[in-house]
Amino acid sequence: YCKNDLPNPTPSFTTGTAGSFSATPAGLVFVDTATGEINLSLSNAGVYTVSNTFAASGGCDDVIEVFTITITAPAVGTFNYGTGIYCSDGGTATPTFTGGGTAGIFTVSPLGLTIDANGVITLAGAEGTYTVTNTIAAAGGCTGVTETATITITAPLSGSISYAGPFCKSVEGSQSVSNTAVAGGVYSATPSGLTIDAATGTITPNSSTAGIYTVSYDLPAPVGCDAFTTSTSVTIFPDFFITSEVGCEGNNYVLHALPASASFDPLTSTFSWSPSTFSATDSPDAVIANSPGTYTVTVTSADGCTASLDIPAFDISCAIQKGISPNNDGKNDFFDLTVLNVKHLTIFNRYGTEVYQLGNYKNEWSGQSNSGEELPDATYFYVIEKMDGKQDTGWIYINR
Repeated sequence: YCKNDLPNPTPSFTTGTAGSFSATPAGLVFVDTATGEINLSLSNAGVYTVSNTFAASGGCDDVIEVFTITITAPAVGTFNYGTGIYCSDGGTATPTFTGGGTAGIFTVSPLGLTIDANGVITLAGAEGTYTVTNTIAAAGGCTGVTETATITITAPLSGSISYAGPFCKSVEGSQSVSNTAVAGGVYSATPSGLTIDAATGTITPNSSTAGIYTVSYDLPAPVGCDAFTTSTSVTIFPDFFITSEVGCEGNNYVLHALPASASFDPLTSTFSWSPSTFSATDSPDAVIANSPGTYTVTVTSADGCTASLDIPAFDISCAIQKGISPNNDGKNDFFDLTVLNVKHLTIFNRYGTEVYQLGNYKNEWSGQSNSGEELPDATYFYVIEKMDGKQDTGWIYINR
């Protein structure tokens, strides 16, 4: 019998009648020892020998008849998985049996959840809400038992963030972040000094302090899982500045680009000059100006940052010719003042008489007069008026 069977069992007599009922071992409870009715719910599970005893009388001996009865406790399959909420990175989830419950055969719905014979669930690779069933088959007079428990498994958050940097502080505008995690988190940076939007993660280099920062992206914990944080490093390189030195070095007018306050290293930087009216020197940070004008140097530091400087060079003459030999051999045929940015040239003979003059002069005089006649070999004197208002005077010899 099962302890929860109803009605209570009573003896069936093949011959004879009820005497006085007893049972061994202890644990079986009778409703009435005179009738032999057993109280199943109050009896302990077990195997008992039930005796029906008639006391000796009328010259007859005692009569004792016995019968074996088994009382089985009903199966209990109640169980749970604690709160029933887990993260798929948590390893395993083990069932807790309550009310004396035991493991039967475990099944799960829907499919996709790994569970062993003891009801232990492997959380990795699972996500969703599942119903776990513990089925205990009928046995010992007791019917089968089916109990269920629900478990919800949430995938942990993942993802990463990155920037296209490092960035030069001179970069203007917002620089966006690449984020493979879910939206809704908060961005922050350490140490302080980086201009960052907490909601979007965009940074603004030109309003930030140069330095190396750790940018973090924090998401609240999904149900059953830990909070999520991912981070990346961002470097903001400092601004640097250029100064210049210009002047004659021998017969050449040389432009030098120099670091202001040692803000960059010329040895690890590259230099680009424009316009192309210059000659190179042995050092990339210096060029020879071949025509008057404004030269622009752009310096790229080892960090990849750039800065530019305009260098005016309108009076680049370092030596004015002392003579011309206009014989059409292509050598020293003209009085070449191209680099002087001349507004007006006047030439006089030794008596102070003007023999030649020209505005916006370059290199047009080859020993001719204003009328185009060849002047005789001799020493002549010039007055050069420059565009910047300065004036040069001197002498030049014609030697044909």
